Amino acid sequence: MKSLMHGIFVGLGVFTVCSPLAVAEVHEIPKASPQASEPKIHIPKKPHVGASELHHFAAAIVAIHPIDEKAHQQLESKKLTMNERHHLLAHYGRKVIHILSHHHLTPVRYETLLTKAQTDPAFAQRTASVIKKMN
Repeated sequence: MKSLMHGIFVGLGVFTVCSPLAVAEVHEIPKASPQASEPKIHIPKKPHVGASELHHFAAAIVAIHPIDEKAHQQLESKKLTMNERHHLLAHYGRKVIHILSHHHLTPVRYETLLTKAQTDPAFAQRTASVIKKMN
């Protein structure tokens, strides 16, 4: 199961790297007031993930996984032209967006949750548990 989760998180990188819709949220750093001796820096908190959102996230991972594998297989072909690769990634992106929408997730939130799963072992374990219950 651990290798499946690792493969999913790594494989879904194509979406986060190649999709123009998968952009990180920009958090504004407040400007220090002239009276303050030290500027205050806004550090975003780790996103809270409730049970419902976790279920939607896990379901999206399960639904995206076969599409992701197929896209990776097709992208490995040395015969693809740059234009064909572009169309393949665009087609893949549309499918992923549809799945995310179906599971009540935006691309930005999905990317945030993927990052959380890659950097927070407890959240990754929670996600893996939900995925395991789905299978």
